Amino acid sequence: MLLSLWRGVTLQAATREMGAAPRQLAGEIDELGKKGVLPAAMTEWAHEIRALRNIGAHPDATETSVEAKDANDIVKFLDYFLIYVYNLPKEIEQYRTRRDKSP
Repeated sequence: MLLSLWRGVTLQAATREMGAAPRQLAGEIDELGKKGVLPAAMTEWAHEIRALRNIGAHPDATETSVEAKDANDIVKFLDYFLIYVYNLPKEIEQYRTRRDKSP
């Protein structure tokens, strides 16, 4: 349960760093999707992570924990999300710089 909560916190920190106006995570994800910062598939999955995070953050009578498979999916998705947001743009820029310097 704690894992899903921390992954949700990480997701929200990233959305804010990407320029989303601070508010509830759902609105931040939607804003980045509407602006085209996140592709549609990434936006949908970010909402899935948010929903699972909510189970960890706000358990209710029907959902009190996150399944191990779901927790693993959260970890994988967040890894992909962070690669897309932070690593990929830098790698593309490094490639372009290298390409432009080639004879």
